[in-house]
Amino acid sequence: MLKITLGKYEIDHVGSSLIAEEKGLMPKGISQQIEEMCRKFGLPVTYENWDKEALYQALTHDKKARGTNLKLVIVPELGRAAIHQIPLQEMKDFLERKE
Repeated sequence: MLKITLGKYEIDHVGSSLIAEEKGLMPKGISQQIEEMCRKFGLPVTYENWDKEALYQALTHDKKARGTNLKLVIVPELGRAAIHQIPLQEMKDFLERKE
């Protein structure tokens, strides 16, 4: 169970870094570096075909969700982290674009 939870977190981190790259909050290419580090440590990074609506509903109840926003931990550069809020709708739009 712990391994599955950790794996989902790492996949989420790669996905959320892609969102942050799109918004210009993280430098282009850093998501690739994060993915490579996850692979190096044997953590899963591939997208699973989750029920997008169920995943979105889970995000709305996450401890980082407040009202219509979600706090994301972003990595402006490796070794440094920051917290940035994005509208939950942007996360939903991102999930819907994933095939």
